Amino acid sequence: MSLGHGILGLLSYEPMTGYDLAKLFASSVNFFWRAQTSQIYLELGKLEKKGMVSSEQILQTDKPNKKLFSITDAGKEELRRWMQQDEDAADALKDYKSAFLMRIFFSGDLLEEETVQLLQAFSGQCAGRMEQLLGILQQLKAFADAGGDDRQSVKRTVCQALTADFGVRFMEMCIQWAQDSSHTLRVLENAENDEKG
Repeated sequence: MSLGHGILGLLSYEPMTGYDLAKLFASSVNFFWRAQTSQIYLELGKLEKKGMVSSEQILQTDKPNKKLFSITDAGKEELRRWMQQDEDAADALKDYKSAFLMRIFFSGDLLEEETVQLLQAFSGQCAGRMEQLLGILQQLKAFADAGGDDRQSVKRTVCQALTADFGVRFMEMCIQWAQDSSHTLRVLENAENDEKG
């Protein structure tokens, strides 16, 4: 129930609407966990049935009414239990899926230069993503520096920055892999050309 745990984690900061949660997912954790608004609302319903969140209807005169969700004590206990789980974190990689890597896997039937172009495009996208993550890291650092004596806020910000740092390092690794892979394919192409020439 990792989506549910992500929702509980965000609600542990403050009560939010489903729309607020969707925006926060998109702006904070989406580089390692993506969730559609419909999935979030569906999960909120499940969490409410389990007593992990509660909701209240907020009446508005100039806008449609909204439903504000809050984490319950049971939700806080579940979030804490989940965060303390001693599971093999590397096991999470078994669920990793990449259509791009699937294309590379089967690209042996393409010309080497065509595969190199795929790798270069991937490298460029990773560089763009890395720039976004570096921006997030700068914002989190500024927020932590401004946190003053509120140790809990500073600690939360530092932990959030750790995940952004993971993202930056992952993008660096992907860029290096794409460069190394392009080099390998060009060496292969040159060897084939030498054999023909």
